[in-house]
Amino acid sequence: MEKKKFFELILPLINKKINLLAVSEEELAELYLQSDLFVLPSGREGLGCTLLESMAVGTPCLGIAHSAVMEMLSEGRGMLISPSAYQYEPGDGHITNAIVSSTELAQAIYALLLDPAK
Repeated sequence: MEKKKFFELILPLINKKINLLAVSEEELAELYLQSDLFVLPSGREGLGCTLLESMAVGTPCLGIAHSAVMEMLSEGRGMLISPSAYQYEPGDGHITNAIVSSTELAQAIYALLLDPAK
């Protein structure tokens, strides 16, 4: 797909929340297997179990370089996006969220779709 067309299609979808409710473990495993890639866009995940589940069936994965996601997707096991900003806990200064723009996320999705081995 042409890059411009891809961005026209993907950018409006990036900020939408998608919920899968009442999916059995078997159905979930099949969804992972059928997926071209798995994206964990959360900058708040400490340990993303959904990321591990997707990796277990060999689906190419994309996540934000933050917390344990950095270690799970290191060494060629997936693609990491560097956060463009951080939110901090008032008072103690701990990072509470790593932020990536919709455009950065779309660019990473496009790159991973072109080369799933990244």
